Amino acid sequence: MIKKFSIQERGRSFGYAWSGLKAMLRTEHNSYIHIALTIAALLLSFLLKISSTEMIAVIVAFTLVWMAELFNTAIEKAMDFISTE
Repeated sequence: MIKKFSIQERGRSFGYAWSGLKAMLRTEHNSYIHIALTIAALLLSFLLKISSTEMIAVIVAFTLVWMAELFNTAIEKAMDFISTE
């Protein structure tokens, strides 16, 4: 049975996602490097006045990098929970 759409449930879901991002930023030092390089890529994109298509490519590229980092962190945390070795 499918549950009805609920704004409260969606809000709670985004809250959990935001908490996860904050936890990653607090505990994963590589995330600081990713932030710095993301900002640098955006600044250079604006300074070099790249086309809309190129800007989309830059955004897709750093989004994929962030997704990979988040998945990696999730897998590492799950493995740490299973075994500390």
